[in-house]
Amino acid sequence: TYHPIMGVYLSHMRNRKSNGTRFPDENFAREIMQLFSIGLYQVQLDGRLKTTTDGELIPTYDNETIKELARVFTGLTYKPSNQSNFFWSGNDFLYPMEMYQPEHDTDPKTIFGSVIDVDNGDEDIAAALDLLFAHDNVAPFVSYRLIQRLVKSNPSRGYIRRVARKFNDNGEGVKGDMKAVVK
Repeated sequence: TYHPIMGVYLSHMRNRKSNGTRFPDENFAREIMQLFSIGLYQVQLDGRLKTTTDGELIPTYDNETIKELARVFTGLTYKPSNQSNFFWSGNDFLYPMEMYQPEHDTDPKTIFGSVIDVDNGDEDIAAALDLLFAHDNVAPFVSYRLIQRLVKSNPSRGYIRRVARKFNDNGEGVKGDMKAVVK
């Protein structure tokens, strides 16, 4: 989230809050959900797609979620080289992006039914990332991709389930312990 190369690539670098005619860029908000955390559709712990009673796939998020999450990722900029022009100075890719509070949207945001209502941009981002991490899809989504890249391209449902369970609880109540997941 804070790496400047990712900020440029997924266009949340210098993403500004809405002023009524300009709206936050939604690219990073969409990609962090679709590619990096929960995927497009709800899945079972073993990676099987969940469906409605009519057999329709169940999306993990909608356009309103993207809009709300895009508001979270406003105000980030390069580490400034000139404090008098904080938001627009600097272009150093060696340092994490920093929050420029005047360009961060501080209004409450509703993501997955939870309201984030903090005035600090970094706390806003931390709260949103925590909501993403708490999503039921994270464990099977990440586990499936890890197995595919580290072990085999077509893992069984049981294999995905076992790794996802370890992701959710390393045996000591810790979620996301990557050492335990990889082992």
